[in-house]
Amino acid sequence: MDEPDSSAKKYNSKIAKDIGTKWKTLAREFGIDQGDIDKIIAEKNGSVDDQCAQMLSMYASRKGRSYTKKALVKALFKSGLRSVAEDHRMCKVVSTCTLNILP
Repeated sequence: MDEPDSSAKKYNSKIAKDIGTKWKTLAREFGIDQGDIDKIIAEKNGSVDDQCAQMLSMYASRKGRSYTKKALVKALFKSGLRSVAEDHRMCKVVSTCTLNILP
């Protein structure tokens, strides 16, 4: 499988801390099933940041080149994590970004 888009992948470690306990909501938005969520929790027991980073890495690996910054921002917005995208300036102009990614 092709490597994930580097412009999206570089945000994984940066945003994991800010996503915090909401990582499971984002995982569900990505279509990650409960079994995989439970596995991440067991493997990274006690560290929410590590759990989130693992989930992002897992999803990026699964999606390959279709894991883009735009797809990541869209999932953040849909998961109620707009502030994470804004805080990390993942969109140059957030209002323009919103118009481009949301239905």
